[in-house]
Amino acid sequence: MTVKAIDKNIKKTRDFLESWKRFHDIFESALSRSAINRKKEEEFLLTKDLISARYEELMDGIGVRPSRRVLESGSIYGVLSLGELSSISDESLSNIKEQWKHSFELLEGILGRLERNKKRMESFGRLSIAMRRKKRRRI
Repeated sequence: MTVKAIDKNIKKTRDFLESWKRFHDIFESALSRSAINRKKEEEFLLTKDLISARYEELMDGIGVRPSRRVLESGSIYGVLSLGELSSISDESLSNIKEQWKHSFELLEGILGRLERNKKRMESFGRLSIAMRRKKRRRI
């Protein structure tokens, strides 16, 4: 993988994390309000659809095997609308929050790994350039 490809994957991962945070913020905001307006409901559903679509694309780009693609979001995606949050049990809400937190940590771990790989590739590139220059001077 080239530094350029790693940069592209870092950007995709950061963008996905921002969407994941926004999705969580909308969800948390809905929990703290008694009435859900139509605009928030639409934003929630659009963000949920966006995340669903972009997750597989992100994992393909990074090269994560399908068997390792566990975004713990079953309960989160199971929320069909913000309006139904009032009928969800406290245990289910706690489970949703825990899944979101675990998924966020997983995604941050992936981002950290990509950033470390980029630094390694850049240092390797500098090292190989220095070695070539040294070799040319000997000749």
